[in-house]
Amino acid sequence: MRSFSKIAEYKSFTKASEKLYITQPTLSRQIQELEDELGTQLFRRDYKSLKLTDDGAAFLEEAKEILERCDKASRMFLDKSSSNIEETPHLHIGYQKHFNSHQVYDIMHDLLENHPDLDFMMTQGTPQELCDSILNDKVDIVFILNVFLPRNISGLRILPFEHNQLKLIVPEHHPFARRNSISITELQNENFILMNRPNSPAIVDYVIHLCMEHGFTPHASYYVDDALQGIELVAAGKGISFLHSGMQIEMLSKYYHIIALDIDEADLELDLVAAYKISNHKKVLLELLDHLKIYE
Repeated sequence: MRSFSKIAEYKSFTKASEKLYITQPTLSRQIQELEDELGTQLFRRDYKSLKLTDDGAAFLEEAKEILERCDKASRMFLDKSSSNIEETPHLHIGYQKHFNSHQVYDIMHDLLENHPDLDFMMTQGTPQELCDSILNDKVDIVFILNVFLPRNISGLRILPFEHNQLKLIVPEHHPFARRNSISITELQNENFILMNRPNSPAIVDYVIHLCMEHGFTPHASYYVDDALQGIELVAAGKGISFLHSGMQIEMLSKYYHIIALDIDEADLELDLVAAYKISNHKKVLLELLDHLKIYE
């Protein structure tokens, strides 16, 4: 209900996901599950606007009342002594934008059974922000693509979390859309939508190198700061682009009408990893790693 109310407030899945510190695919999944549970459509979507349906508007009034009562109940015991507050276990998780965070949220439910007073926060950030956060002890653990982590960092443990690979995305009516895979040499006459290099230097450099290695320089018709901006331009037929498979491409394809293809020559290691300080001995962090089956 909080997610639904936030989307209704901002009239945007993108803005709501930023305010809620969760990825847009996760937010979309929550709303789909809510609509399935209620048996009705809450939002009317098109490329230009997002509006509440009549049922959505009626449900919003009920949701606001329920959320106000929940917030009031949660403040009933804020007069606890400071000593108790200091003893409350806390866990701060950093994650890369568009990270499929549902697995971590599912695990948090299990942790809350053992630590009902657990205070946890999930914060998204750019790769550079996440690297700075974990090195400066601002977060306990980060989930990030391995290509963005500096190598040979003393005191940092890096564990594999999810296998990813580079994908090509095209509009659903593109001539390549019926293909399962593509050779990079077939793309030399295409218009590309690329990330601005400061936001994704490793991937941008790799894509340009891969194209040049096969005899051409990619023509970029647009540069974007965010992957979702690129997806929207691809869906609008403005060009083709690249994504890593960990971005829940299957779900994104339903909303943005894009098709993802394997790239025959792509060999860049894009695995998602979990990174944390070896010196961090928080019990809840070790339990999180154990639940995620990545603790060594």
